[in-house]
Amino acid sequence: MVSKKLSGVLALLACGIAAPSVAQDYPAHSEDVEAVRDADNSWTETPVTGEAITWGGNIRLGPGLQFDRIGSTLQGRSVTLLTRTDRMWLDMPWFKVRFSNGQIGYIAGGLLCSREPEIEGLFNSNNCR
Repeated sequence: MVSKKLSGVLALLACGIAAPSVAQDYPAHSEDVEAVRDADNSWTETPVTGEAITWGGNIRLGPGLQFDRIGSTLQGRSVTLLTRTDRMWLDMPWFKVRFSNGQIGYIAGGLLCSREPEIEGLFNSNNCR
């Protein structure tokens, strides 16, 4: 027997009304990141090397809130830092990062914590390590 709650969701889906989605835990389509960079060349990027841990948050197509959100990440995810941009949010730079699944996107430095050695521009705390 199908519960009332489940049958309600099935009825909504049958009518073409989508159920609420769960936020994905990685960017959806990082190939668009390079296309945005080519189209909007208004920021500079400096190569940076290192690993960081996310505090959780949105991943964007470019370094700023004006860029589309392409996904989100959970607290504690490891990322590889690729570049630091000259775009700032809350006095911290945006970073281009690569996730363990190969996806690439931008996340604000305030949402990242560096592993040793400490990396300038990230929000660091002893709880990160």
